[in-house]
Amino acid sequence: MTLVDKGFRVYSGRRTPSALRFLVLTRYAVLEIVKTRKAISVLVLSAVVPLLAATLIYLRHNVPALAMLPGDMGAFVRELAVDGTLFYHLLRWQAGACFFLFLISGGTLISEDLKDNALPLYLSRPIGRVEYVGGKLAVLAFLGSAVTWIPLGLLILLQTSLEGLGWLLEHPRIPLALFVGSWIVILVLGFVCLAMSALLRAKAAAEGAFLSVFLLTPLLAGVINETLDTDLGQLLNVRKLVEAVDRALFGLEPFPELGTIPATIALLVLVGVCVGFLARKVKAYEVVK
Repeated sequence: MTLVDKGFRVYSGRRTPSALRFLVLTRYAVLEIVKTRKAISVLVLSAVVPLLAATLIYLRHNVPALAMLPGDMGAFVRELAVDGTLFYHLLRWQAGACFFLFLISGGTLISEDLKDNALPLYLSRPIGRVEYVGGKLAVLAFLGSAVTWIPLGLLILLQTSLEGLGWLLEHPRIPLALFVGSWIVILVLGFVCLAMSALLRAKAAAEGAFLSVFLLTPLLAGVINETLDTDLGQLLNVRKLVEAVDRALFGLEPFPELGTIPATIALLVLVGVCVGFLARKVKAYEVVK
């Protein structure tokens, strides 16, 4: 039967709400990422530390099991303090897993569309540039949440169920600090990852640039501090900036060389620069002179 014989028929299926149409990009991108062995490997490895922490928390409240442990290990488990310091270090470890997950999965989110000249097709649909970037960022947000605040939030629930509601009332800032700190990690890493993917159309180049931002900036910060005898170089150390803000959220002692307010301002500037790059590169067409 030819196309003319079929005739025109109005679409009668379920319509996605306009505010959620960008999630179509997210759904298909996530399905493609979780099929890869690298992503699965990182997701599995990222669960090791939370599972180990859950085991230690459980052993602290299980007297028979605790008595079966060797002397040094038993003493370590009994003296383990389940407080803001512990969850801060857990978040730092999971942030590393989030970094590697973004490294192997985020390089192609925008670069492949730019390389294939697919943006005119995307943006000719009822999806604007903001929705397009939001759909790509939601991919990283989904993956980042799976290794940060979701597993660590389950640890809080486990500790509360074993210790009692009194523990949560004594540490009310831990859940909020964990949630906000996780999203700071996700958004900072996510915007940098998308900006590199938009600027560099090759996957290897985007991954290398993303890796360089977090590996070379500490070296550059150290050179500036040693050369100029100052601490201002730390404002270029992205990892240190995130850690400084997270320490303030958990109520820990701030870094002597980097205050919370300067670190927050530097992170906002970094995200703003990344948004500027995305606004410049994510267009339906590009004029080549």
